[in-house]
Amino acid sequence: MTDFSKETVLKTVAELFDMVKAKEAAIQEMDEVIKMQDADLRKCEKQIEGLKAQLNNMETCYIEKKKQVEAVSQVLCELKESLRGFQEMDLYDKGHRVTTEYVIADLEQALRGGYE
Repeated sequence: MTDFSKETVLKTVAELFDMVKAKEAAIQEMDEVIKMQDADLRKCEKQIEGLKAQLNNMETCYIEKKKQVEAVSQVLCELKESLRGFQEMDLYDKGHRVTTEYVIADLEQALRGGYE
């Protein structure tokens, strides 16, 4: 068995104690980094939830606008059809026909996004 002097043993224990303290400090530092990253993650999750809500609202608006466009498109088709029917029957007054043609042109332009 090897004999160690008391001084050597104390020095070795002190070095080990210093190493343990250094490792504990490193662990605490890592814990702080993890806490900051966790806080950042929570912020990102809140942003994602906000963006999801915004996307759902946009989708709802899109569906509503699409229904409106489809309704206007249907009215436009009906106007065109009625104009043809009146022209064929020659019962349509020229002033009304011109007005209806302007309405049709305005609706077509609006459907293309060019009407303001």
